[in-house]
Amino acid sequence: MPSFVNATIRTSTRQQRTYPVVILAAVVLTFADIAISQLPDHTSTKLNKATLKSFAAKRKGQMMSLGKAQRIEPAPELLKVFSELEDDNFEAASNQYVIIKQNIGQYAGSTSTPKYHNALWQYVLETYGAYEQAHLWTPSILRAYAKDILSTIPANSIFFGGTDPGRFVITACNEIDYERKVNVITQNALADRNYTTFASRQHSTRDIWLPGLEDSRKAFQRYLRDVESGKAPRKGTIKKKGGRMTVQGVFAVMQINGIIAKMIFDHNRDTHQFYVEESYVIGWMYPYLKPHGLIMKLNKTPIDRLSDDVVAKDTKFWEQYVKRLRKWPGFANDIAAQKTFAKMRAAIGGIYAFRERFEEAEAAFRQAIQLCPASPESNHRLANMYEKRGDIEAARQVMKAYLEAGPFVESLVAARKRLASLDSKCPLNQEQEEDIVRTIQQLGVQDSRVRGDAKRRLDSFGSHALSVLKRHVDHTDPEVRVTVRTLIGRIENTLKQ
Repeated sequence: MPSFVNATIRTSTRQQRTYPVVILAAVVLTFADIAISQLPDHTSTKLNKATLKSFAAKRKGQMMSLGKAQRIEPAPELLKVFSELEDDNFEAASNQYVIIKQNIGQYAGSTSTPKYHNALWQYVLETYGAYEQAHLWTPSILRAYAKDILSTIPANSIFFGGTDPGRFVITACNEIDYERKVNVITQNALADRNYTTFASRQHSTRDIWLPGLEDSRKAFQRYLRDVESGKAPRKGTIKKKGGRMTVQGVFAVMQINGIIAKMIFDHNRDTHQFYVEESYVIGWMYPYLKPHGLIMKLNKTPIDRLSDDVVAKDTKFWEQYVKRLRKWPGFANDIAAQKTFAKMRAAIGGIYAFRERFEEAEAAFRQAIQLCPASPESNHRLANMYEKRGDIEAARQVMKAYLEAGPFVESLVAARKRLASLDSKCPLNQEQEEDIVRTIQQLGVQDSRVRGDAKRRLDSFGSHALSVLKRHVDHTDPEVRVTVRTLIGRIENTLKQ
């Protein structure tokens, strides 16, 4: 998933303002009409090598057209990505893409180079993104994913596509299979003037209101007011230098993206239906959201309550969908598909948690974890719900299981810190304390296998064992003493991060 790291606005209306990128899409159908692709389904969309080439050629032509209109000469490196993709040389295209990305200025560690960081980059980003997802997924699952979203969205709807597949795959298939029946916009880039220039060009014939520079400036200023008044949390860095103000940090930028997404919604909700594939949580949406198959529908007005019928249909849909996914050839080894479907189910679980339908929320989060035990969103959201309801031990068990979920677990340091925080809120009982003491004593036995098991067991206790470990820091057995001190150091370093 792209990580957008900054947004900039100058107070003078004559000066440039820059923001992170966002994508929107609109689609509509009644939830009762949603169908699941049959298994296996290799014809669910026309997405294949030939149609991707056609999509790339079309995007290249659109890039050249915008460049001509804005008098921007496309950098040779941008054209090189397209030519490598057309020649089926994905590795060379990928290498070129990485070099360009380092000069966009919106990604961690990148710097802004004007010949790359302009509206033309968006055409490369969307084209390469579609190819990349095609390389990551099992082809039949990717095609069904696209069909099971696009076929449920009414024509001329606006679809907010937040994740990489939600933006890039849906954009490509929307053009390849559906003649652009849906208007795809990414909520992750709305604060980026280059993205909104690109989006305005792409949707210029669709009677869709999209923000201009003045609208973006207003969104930025509103964010600053909300932070200064305490209405919005300060989860980023705000710098003021001369007449320029800069916001850094993904969560801060997403706050601005959310404000602009609300502008788009308010200006278009009378003429377009809205659907959402969530990336980061945008709080204002939740009163309007309800489940819609794999994705969510953004209702025109706030919803008083989710009807039992809507919940029952959602439950049935996902029970069937999870069963079919788990039987699908290739799904067991397709980590990209697992994480994507788990994230979508967890997003709907978030609707239930917001509505305080905790039983349905727990079931949705558990289904998401079943699809992908290494899903960060699914595990953290379930742990958050347990913690907010006062069940600290249940939250601890979720985070412990997540950390043991295998090599695809993301943000290990953050997850360990989260577990340590939960440990501090859940005191040891006598039985647990005695268990830790016995395990410490096993560090000094002759059998190396027993010692190894004891180390791993103490590691699994994490900061929960810290107070007991500190009582054994001067243990008479040198090997026990060294191991205990090492464990204490590791735990304390995690807590400091």
